[in-house]
Amino acid sequence: MEKQAANTVLLEDAIQRLCAHERKFDEQRLQEEQRPREEPLHKRIKRAHNVGIAEAVRRLHISENDPHKYDPQTGISLPRNQAVMTYQLEELKSTFADADPECIQACCKTYFETLRRKYNLSQPEKSQLRDAIKTGAKNRQRKRRLLDSRSKVVQTDAERELWQTATVELMSDEEDAIVDGRPVWIVRSPSHRNPQLSELCEELQRRLEADSALHYFASSAC
Repeated sequence: MEKQAANTVLLEDAIQRLCAHERKFDEQRLQEEQRPREEPLHKRIKRAHNVGIAEAVRRLHISENDPHKYDPQTGISLPRNQAVMTYQLEELKSTFADADPECIQACCKTYFETLRRKYNLSQPEKSQLRDAIKTGAKNRQRKRRLLDSRSKVVQTDAERELWQTATVELMSDEEDAIVDGRPVWIVRSPSHRNPQLSELCEELQRRLEADSALHYFASSAC
């Protein structure tokens, strides 16, 4: 029981952190959408190359021809990792000549942090946290699919207005469980969810299930 309780605490902590990252991402996306369309050229170039630079950093680091490898066991400020970053900066400057050097450096640091995080989670003592994060990520993916699928069956303007308040965090937690020796499907709705939104979620779910049943019978008839 103590081990199960500890796993539950780890899972809840991991989910909270994932939710925080999601909220931060949504806020950043909203800020991007609210930016004026006409921006200085260097800012547009910086954003446009960001994903491309990040991928280039990854490809350069995993290349067999590149002997310069980060050491994820140590910090970014140590000489070896600083040397690797300097090498990457010089290599990528020629490829992304019009990109902001600070953007390239930021991508290099982000990639190192990713390697270090993976290394830390790979340690035996982090197995419970690793499993909790994996479970939390799967749960969050399921919630996002649930949000997306329900969004497709919203019908009236009133429903659309209410559904605009729906987020991934407000979707129900669902999981398989064994109760009295029998497999069951447990649904836990967020306690802080608006009752009207909960009613709408139930209605949208009924529509989805009805559509699935109709599609099944139509396929069987064929």
